[in-house]
Amino acid sequence: MARSTWIWDVRVLENRQEAIVNQLKENQMDTVYIFYTKDLDQNMYKQFITLAHTEKIKVEALGGERVWGLEEHEQEGVNFVQSVIDYNEKVRQEEKFDAVHLDIEPYLLEQWEVNKTKVLENWYNNSLTYINLSKQNGLTINCDLPFWLDSEEVIKAQPKSFKKPLYELFIDAFDGVNLMSYRNTVEGENSITDISNTEMTYAKQVGGRIGIAIDLLPSDIGYTTFYDTNNEELEKSISELQDYYRDNSSYNGVAIHDFDHLIRKR
Repeated sequence: MARSTWIWDVRVLENRQEAIVNQLKENQMDTVYIFYTKDLDQNMYKQFITLAHTEKIKVEALGGERVWGLEEHEQEGVNFVQSVIDYNEKVRQEEKFDAVHLDIEPYLLEQWEVNKTKVLENWYNNSLTYINLSKQNGLTINCDLPFWLDSEEVIKAQPKSFKKPLYELFIDAFDGVNLMSYRNTVEGENSITDISNTEMTYAKQVGGRIGIAIDLLPSDIGYTTFYDTNNEELEKSISELQDYYRDNSSYNGVAIHDFDHLIRKR
C-alpha cells in the first residue's frame, strides 16, 4: 500500500539525485514531498522529478510557513502556489510536479493563544484561496493537518460562519490530507488509529483521501515518535497500520516524517 515521505532539505538533491531516488524506491515510496523554491537551481528539480517519475514515484512541491495561515500573509502563500504553477508551465511533462503540498501550522504562532477563532477563520479562508488558485490551473493540492482539529476546544473556538467542523471543511476542500497522527502505537487508547478515527470515518463517508503520518524525529514526548524504535519494529508497526486500514477506501497510505530520519534507521 501507499507510502510517502518529506524532503525538506533539498540540498541533498544537488549531487545525489539517483541515489535518493533509489533509496525512495528501496523504502517502497510512491510519493515524495520536496521543498520547492524558485530561488534554487530549477534544473535540479527537473532532473530529480524526471528520475523519480521513471521509477513511478510522484513528486509534490512542498511549501509552508506558519504565517501563511494569517490573513495579512495570504499573498506569501499565493506566491508559492503561483511559483509551482509557473514552474510546471515552463517544463516538459516528465519534469512537472504532480501536486502542491502545503504544510501550514498557524497554531504554533503566538496569535493562536490570543485569538484562536480569528486564526482558524484566516487559516481556512487562506487555504481556500490557495486551493482555488491550484485548481484553476489544473493542479492537485494536498496538505498536512494535526489530528486534534476535532477536539472540543477547537470546535468551540470556530467562527460561527463555519457550518461544519474545520477538519471536515479541510477534507472536503483539499484533494488529499495527511493527518499528523503522531503516536508510536497502532491500536489501543491514544494510539495512531484511535486519534485518527473521527477524520477517517468522515473521509470514508464523503470520499475524502487521508494519509496517516507518523513521526521519526526526536521528541521530549516519547509516545509521539518512532525515533527510538528500531527498523524492524518500525516496519512491523507500518505493516499493522496498513493492514488496519486495508479495507478503508479513504485511506491513502502511510506518510513517514521524514526522509532523512528514515534513512538514518536503515
